[in-house]
Amino acid sequence: MRFLLTSYGTSGDVNPIASVGAALARRGHVVEFATLRPYRALIERLGMSFREIDAGWAPADLAHTPKLVTTKGGSIKMLRRVLIPAIPSTARALEEAVAEGRPDAMFGHHVSFAGAWVAKRHRIPWATAALAPTSWPSIEQFNIYPGMPDIDRAPRWTLRLGNAIGGRMTTRATEPYIQRFRARLGYGERPAGGTLLGEMLSSGPNLGLWSECFRPAAGDDPADSHVCGFTRLDGHESSPASEEALAFADESADGAPVLITLGTSVTHARPELLERAERACARVGVRAIVLDGATEPAERVGSGLLRLARAPHGALM
Repeated sequence: MRFLLTSYGTSGDVNPIASVGAALARRGHVVEFATLRPYRALIERLGMSFREIDAGWAPADLAHTPKLVTTKGGSIKMLRRVLIPAIPSTARALEEAVAEGRPDAMFGHHVSFAGAWVAKRHRIPWATAALAPTSWPSIEQFNIYPGMPDIDRAPRWTLRLGNAIGGRMTTRATEPYIQRFRARLGYGERPAGGTLLGEMLSSGPNLGLWSECFRPAAGDDPADSHVCGFTRLDGHESSPASEEALAFADESADGAPVLITLGTSVTHARPELLERAERACARVGVRAIVLDGATEPAERVGSGLLRLARAPHGALM
């Protein structure tokens, strides 16, 4: 079978979907991945063909822009200023891919809006990947947001009201920007319920790529949804730094160190959070490996702390 996958953003947005593509390629399927140029080497190393999305920005631009990862409107700013403007270049790349070799199915990130539109236009099955539970608003498994009261004590009606207000505010803040591109590109009328929390969750199967330890499936999840667990790219990220991290983890007979990371965007924008974590580990006498996205080569601080840019999570844990 032929598959066309797409995602863009930092590596935390691309790697989970790339690992799905790698699994398909290992099973003998033909897989093409449309994403940003910095990920080309990874995509090809995983056995897929690469197609570039020229979005006009690089992953590093996102990771070093603090205003895009604040708790006060950061996600809306990211959508409106970075991800939604990538719709035309994403649509162009996917349309070209379909024209050159029609895929049997398409699969992409929850915010790869053009992917669902291209699939619908050409009547190709589409599945959406959600990388965090916040993509699936639920009352049974309620998401906790900054400034919220204790949800265990809050009346049920307040949770429903909060979800409704939050969904409506998100739609109002993003939909005009999305529709501007939809109309320009000729992908039909505005869908009922909006795009982000409506169309993208009803265009086909919804795969939640997180562990049930984070958030199990709920009865009010989107239709045809499945919590699949984390996907992994272990075995494709070997480097002297990751080998040093593995050696550091094995040095103590007193137990494993703590592994600290803030992901692939907040790490750069909020370094003070890592500093607080380091001080806390030192205070309680726990060794720590800190993945800060920047320290290359790896740096040891005494016998209890190792800082490095990145390391394979699965191998370490």
